[in-house]
Amino acid sequence: MKWQTRVLLILSTMACEKKGEGEKIGKKVDNAFNSVKDKIHEATQ
Repeated sequence: MKWQTRVLLILSTMACEKKGEGEKIGKKVDNAFNSVKDKIHEATQ
């Protein structure tokens, strides 16, 4: 399993105090991961 997948699994299982807080954090993590993935893809073309 790749380390990125492990990080996402860990973050997705963390408890949050407010309802909806996990979704906000998850979206930020997804956006950051996708940005890095896109940059790597662009750099390797």
